[in-house]
Amino acid sequence: MKMKKLFVFVGLMVISSITFAQVNIGPKIGVNSSKITFKDNVDNVEEGDASFGFHAGVFGRIEIGSFYLQPELLYTSANGEIRFKDDQLGDQVRAYEFNRVDVPIQVGYKFGEVFRIGVAPVYSVLLSDSEQGDTGSQMTLKNSNIGYQAGIGFDIANIILDLRYEGNLSGVGDKFLGADTDQRLNQWTLGIGLKVF
Repeated sequence: MKMKKLFVFVGLMVISSITFAQVNIGPKIGVNSSKITFKDNVDNVEEGDASFGFHAGVFGRIEIGSFYLQPELLYTSANGEIRFKDDQLGDQVRAYEFNRVDVPIQVGYKFGEVFRIGVAPVYSVLLSDSEQGDTGSQMTLKNSNIGYQAGIGFDIANIILDLRYEGNLSGVGDKFLGADTDQRLNQWTLGIGLKVF
């Protein structure tokens, strides 16, 4: 009987919290600066320069007091470079483009009405990839991977701004030039959203 009362009490608390929660939904766009890194060393292979891309999609936010939950569904185009030596072609720089769907779910805390901080797990699904100057792809990519985000945000009227760093908990690729490796795609993202509802 006590257990039943406890479940009823917890259920009422959850319903009450949702009732008093503030919910917002809207579009979001932004830019990213990404870089391909290697967790493991590969002979004659170096990291290239950071490259710019973009993301676009929708976000939702549920606020309960100073805490908030912000799930997002984003189409992301990220880019990166790899430098390596080819026995036949010499020094090479390959530019890669990754088109994917990202689903970050940020949990955060607001300090007042404007400033906030948050962290998020990110699930990414690869839609397509391309290699500039392709003479046969040198990279073996995974169909999906899991990452994380951490950053700060600002709410100004109905506009939201998010600056985040994103890293990988699992690699985006597992082979390069036929060698086993662990390729990571780390990036900085700057996004702007509009609270429509």
